[in-house]
Amino acid sequence: MRKGFLCRIRECGRRLCAPTGRPAKRALFGVCFAISFLILSSEAQAESRSRVVVAQDAQALEAFDPNPPRVQQLVERGMQALTGKSKPADIWRHFGGSNDVVGVKIVARGGPLFSVRKDVVSAIVAGLRAAGVPEQHIIVWDKYQGDLLDAGYPLNDSTNGVRVTGVIPGIGFDPTVRYRSPFAGKLIWGDLLFGRAEEISGESHLAKLVTQQITKLINVSILCDHSDVGLSGCLLNLAIGSVDNARRFVHDPAVCASTVPEICALPELRDKAVLHVVDGLLGQYALGPNFHPEFTWHHGALYFSADPVALDVVALEEIEARRKRTGFDSIARKARYIQAAGQLGLGVSNRDAIEIIRAATK
Repeated sequence: MRKGFLCRIRECGRRLCAPTGRPAKRALFGVCFAISFLILSSEAQAESRSRVVVAQDAQALEAFDPNPPRVQQLVERGMQALTGKSKPADIWRHFGGSNDVVGVKIVARGGPLFSVRKDVVSAIVAGLRAAGVPEQHIIVWDKYQGDLLDAGYPLNDSTNGVRVTGVIPGIGFDPTVRYRSPFAGKLIWGDLLFGRAEEISGESHLAKLVTQQITKLINVSILCDHSDVGLSGCLLNLAIGSVDNARRFVHDPAVCASTVPEICALPELRDKAVLHVVDGLLGQYALGPNFHPEFTWHHGALYFSADPVALDVVALEEIEARRKRTGFDSIARKARYIQAAGQLGLGVSNRDAIEIIRAATK
């Protein structure tokens, strides 16, 4: 439609600008061109907007324990608001089908109290099953198997039921898919080149699970600050959780801003990531990403978006509001990587171009 409109404008301009010696036509062209430019500009602005859905229920979490039916309802209402669909099969069809292998990347480092809640994951799995994804084609994963076990996720590497697995130890990293950075890091156990190369390396490798197994990726993070780089959100979960030799990326805001967006832009991640979710049932506003219960609050919210940049902008805004209310300084200046990701085209980082939709809850 837009292409046809542009062609008509171009033809109009060609005719009106013909050397006829008639100033009225040239003046008319100027008016037409200005109007068409404004129309196209407004269309472009509308298309560049991103939506973030917030589904919130104060009773979804009580004394650190989730209320499973209420959490299920939050996921259902949030996804309905995001997709505009009402039936589970229709809602989830875009995020997985019978021929897909869907990876659900979670955050499990916070133990049973501050990892992605199993009830959130169960609701996502139920939605994928409704869309026709076989349960053995659903893989719930995080980088470290030990974190999954500590968070209460029993491992399952069999072909029966939903798989739950870690990259270290286990699936490991793909030696053929590399990310190189001038910011070198010290290799440790679990890194692909540990014990095979020099102690310092500028290479990272993507998890085999991402490069060789999954066809679609659902990225589920938590609502947490990061003392060094501002926010531990969707972009960080996607990048740092998917590559080895990653510690070098999260200790300096400038380094993080030049590396994390580039990792998220790798085709193996960018082309497969179809949905981003933030588990904000419990939020933490200081001393993250390690769990400090004294700096948490019961928020009772889940966030949904197809845009990880916009979702991180909204999550950081929530963290900043909580820090201000509790007397902490702003940490937003450290989260440069969010703006850098927007500039790289990974999503919308301009807050004015992000629409927040409040999902209706019963």
